[in-house]
Amino acid sequence: MNRERLAMVFLLTYLVAAFSLQWWQETAASVLWLVLITVTLAMSTALTLHPKSRTLGQHALAGTVGFGIAVLTVTAITAVRAPEILPARFLHRGVSMTGRVVDAPDIRPQNAKYTVAMETVDAGSGVIVPVSGLLLVTDKRMWPRLQYGQTVQIRGSIELPEVIEDFDYPAYLRVNGIGMLMEAWSIETVTAAPWSVMGSLIALRERTEARINQLFPEPHAALMAGLLTGSRKGLPQDLMQSFATSGLTHIVAISGFNIALIILALNAALTWLPLRWRTIPTIVAIALFTLFVGASSSVVRAAIMGSLSVVALHLGRTGAPRLTVLWALAAMAAWNPYALWNDAGLQLSFLAVLGLMELGGTLQTWLQRVPEFFGMREALAMTLAASVATLPLQLSLFGRMTILSPLANILVAPAIPLAMLFGALAILLSLIWMPLGLLPAFIGTQLLTWIITVATTTAAVPLSAINGLTLSRTAMLLIYAVVGVWMVPRWLGFSWSWRGPAAARG
Repeated sequence: MNRERLAMVFLLTYLVAAFSLQWWQETAASVLWLVLITVTLAMSTALTLHPKSRTLGQHALAGTVGFGIAVLTVTAITAVRAPEILPARFLHRGVSMTGRVVDAPDIRPQNAKYTVAMETVDAGSGVIVPVSGLLLVTDKRMWPRLQYGQTVQIRGSIELPEVIEDFDYPAYLRVNGIGMLMEAWSIETVTAAPWSVMGSLIALRERTEARINQLFPEPHAALMAGLLTGSRKGLPQDLMQSFATSGLTHIVAISGFNIALIILALNAALTWLPLRWRTIPTIVAIALFTLFVGASSSVVRAAIMGSLSVVALHLGRTGAPRLTVLWALAAMAAWNPYALWNDAGLQLSFLAVLGLMELGGTLQTWLQRVPEFFGMREALAMTLAASVATLPLQLSLFGRMTILSPLANILVAPAIPLAMLFGALAILLSLIWMPLGLLPAFIGTQLLTWIITVATTTAAVPLSAINGLTLSRTAMLLIYAVVGVWMVPRWLGFSWSWRGPAAARG
């Protein structure tokens, strides 16, 4: 128990410090942090060596080490800024850049976007300068069509991203390591794309979307593509608005909250199996789904958190699952603190997992009158738990409270995995012989019709969603801080009484 408590102190201190340091990264702060850490380490070590204060010293030492690693992590990752990666003389002017496409192409109706790892830059002086860093290239001509892994030479203007109204676009790009933008004037292929697993997966996804368009009518084809690949291309604006109003947008946007609710749907579909027997097939399904949609960094982070939530739920709400989730989040923060600060999908998935662990069992007890038919009670309890845990963040991000979201999610939860199953089956059978895919495609279409009907019907109910409930980031953080003050002592083996926190007995 003492080891678990020390690990919990270390992880919580590390995560809180790493999150908080987003507001204090100035160079002068490094010296102050170094002095503070050195003094605290000395005091913690002295307490650890004293027999009567050993436990306090151990906890202080664990927290100090966590804080120190957080400072080192943030300092190392944020030390290099975009203007330092690319010399300033190459900005805001025409340059010739050579680089490699390192992510799936984002093909849109008006343009194509490519993530390119820069290798060299030539501003026309004949001097080729080696550079590094990721660049988001926008090609309005949309030709030639680039592929993952291809080395290209692009001529255009490189710019730094700017904040768009209230949207912190630079922070959004930094989550995926992108520091600069480029509008392409011309593109030439230097070397063809070599074979790679990622390239094959991207090609498979593109062929899958093409086959979906052959098997399903619209808007069902666009919705099926959203379920299977996370693509929103082709979804009508009015249908997207219905999904937003009914709280179902997550099913066509691969994020942590989406994967968390897909887990609930899979649990409902596998309700005939004992709980522990659902773990492996659910995790395997998440892994296959992640690979199928392209395994982008945001999807991988969401899949890791989702898989951990399965383990946490099926092992029980004890200290071990909490530590597992915290270790995973700490590893992600160490790799890229910007994900901890600005990745809404990671934040939502983490909060949803905590909600499932901390509130799921209690809500199931409160919902004893709800029938267990097709796992309805469990699905409702887990949906409410995830919704409550993520509500302050959703209000801060979107300014909207979807009143009927739990009902809508309960109604569509059983249909989501079945629609995905029959959609995948239709695609596979159609590859053998097109008529073989028609029957599962018809069944999948009926399931998609149900999902669309639920979305449009619940969205049409008066006051199904309340807009304008914007919560400031400060208020949102304060709410979670208060909840943390209440929860963390319980995690560490303490309980709150009317006299204050006291050690738990028994």
